[in-house]
Amino acid sequence: MSYIKKKILILASSSSCRNKILKDCRVNFKVIFPSIKEIRPTRFYDISSLVKQNASFKVDAVKDKVKDGIILGLDTLVLFKKKIVGKLKSKEEARKFLRDIIGKKIFVYTGICILDKINQNRVCGYDRTIVYVRQISPHKIDRYIEYLGPYNKAGGFSLEGIGGVIFDRLEGSYFNVLGLPLRKIGVLLEKMNLDILDFMR
Repeated sequence: MSYIKKKILILASSSSCRNKILKDCRVNFKVIFPSIKEIRPTRFYDISSLVKQNASFKVDAVKDKVKDGIILGLDTLVLFKKKIVGKLKSKEEARKFLRDIIGKKIFVYTGICILDKINQNRVCGYDRTIVYVRQISPHKIDRYIEYLGPYNKAGGFSLEGIGGVIFDRLEGSYFNVLGLPLRKIGVLLEKMNLDILDFMR
């Protein structure tokens, strides 16, 4: 068996959504939760650099816990009117944010960092998707809020389930909005002479 075929993907993330996507894709992986405090400035910031830096921090937080494997770190944030939006803390925050973005567009950024533990080769990048939010009658907001939780994703809402009805269209990767931009991850793996198919069960 070749060196590449022996590789296992280490997901440095506590996201259940990312976990599910990899399982559905039949990727051979295991999860190690990174214990770090992510950088979350609310003023305008170079968001692409920020998500890459946070993704790299997650990789560094778990790299000493494994002897071999390809470590994947990710970080997803939303940009709206030059303000960075992370995970919303409450239903009230979610209600206010939904009111703000009705009929407008938001930008979803995911930073990616991949590290080969054996040779220490590291590549980082990011993906961006523009999400257009449809017009919603103000009196319906409270009804939507009841079904859109939990608000444990960047920007608070997922495209999965009932959350999909509040979004009009996308420009870019659907999986990026879910926090796991598969196409971009594949491109970065190729820079390391790897292929996502090498990790299939």
